[in-house]
Amino acid sequence: MSKLVWPLTGLLILAMTQSLNAAQRLGPPIEDLQSEPGRTRIVIAVASEKTKSPRILFSISERLSGEAPDEVLLRTDEETFVDVEVGRSYVVAWSYMRRNRRIVGGWENDPAGPFTVQLMGLGSSAVFDDTPEIRFLFAPGTFDQSGNSGQQIDALLTQLQREDFRSR
Repeated sequence: MSKLVWPLTGLLILAMTQSLNAAQRLGPPIEDLQSEPGRTRIVIAVASEKTKSPRILFSISERLSGEAPDEVLLRTDEETFVDVEVGRSYVVAWSYMRRNRRIVGGWENDPAGPFTVQLMGLGSSAVFDDTPEIRFLFAPGTFDQSGNSGQQIDALLTQLQREDFRSR
């Protein structure tokens, strides 16, 4: 029996350390969204029309990261579809790409069309009320500049104090 225990223990330790090394650390959601401008676009847009649930037509007024057309029809989750108000401005992160580990590069165009990005670890869509603080936090280079930490903290705390969760 003891001849079997040590090899099994070694295999268990090896399996645990391999999975620990393979797991990637989650970074701040804003930095993660900004890290792949070819795959994830971040825009300021007005919700112009709610079409067949759960799709929303956004008119893009400003591009913060990645290229984007002037209008885009995005798939969202039901909660976001209900919460978004036509005529209001939002900061939206969206993509055409979906994960496919079977192909080289791991990403492909989603045949169902563009969609709002889900924030990893938070479980909600990246659709935020357009506030000065959100604009500052999503502005290109905000997290690259070390002198911005005080402003970043102030903007984050202001957002956390807002009543509407789309602002947080």
